[in-house]
Amino acid sequence: MKKKVFYFLREYWFLLVLLAIVFSIMLAKWSSLTVSDRVLLLTLAAIFWYTWETYLLRLETAWATTLANRPFVSIQELRDVSQPGEMMKPYRIVFENMGKGCAINLTLVISNADGVVQWSKKALSIGSEKTAEFMDGMFDTYLHGFQEGKFILKIVYDDLAGKQYYSSFEFDGKANLKFLDSGAD
Repeated sequence: MKKKVFYFLREYWFLLVLLAIVFSIMLAKWSSLTVSDRVLLLTLAAIFWYTWETYLLRLETAWATTLANRPFVSIQELRDVSQPGEMMKPYRIVFENMGKGCAINLTLVISNADGVVQWSKKALSIGSEKTAEFMDGMFDTYLHGFQEGKFILKIVYDDLAGKQYYSSFEFDGKANLKFLDSGAD
């Protein structure tokens, strides 16, 4: 948002300088201005203020549209309920795209607490508001306690325009997933 405001100032600096000159001349002669000139000056100020606020509103609307149409990938761990006397059924890892945009080129990255990458794999693509199941033996060893310590799971994915996003989760090897953050790379 700030970059776009500075872009506006950089592109239209001459208009702002001209406006400042007009206002300074008019204000210097304020006492000699007629009532209609004063009303005209105040109307000009109101128009420029309204133009600026409309520009800021347009930036906010564009940002809201971007957020509304982006993918947002989360992870769920589902366990089928076992009947008494049955062997415990395994976990299922389900990725869910809760956003309105498609998430393509999902890459799963597991790193330890020091940030050293332990495991990485390109996985799948998920349509908007869809789920996809993922199975991988090495991924399961980290997620279900066969590896000691705390780990960070970072899901990196692209939208259809090629912009890259991520979702990060912390887990302790006992599948206790905790959401950390999400954003754009």
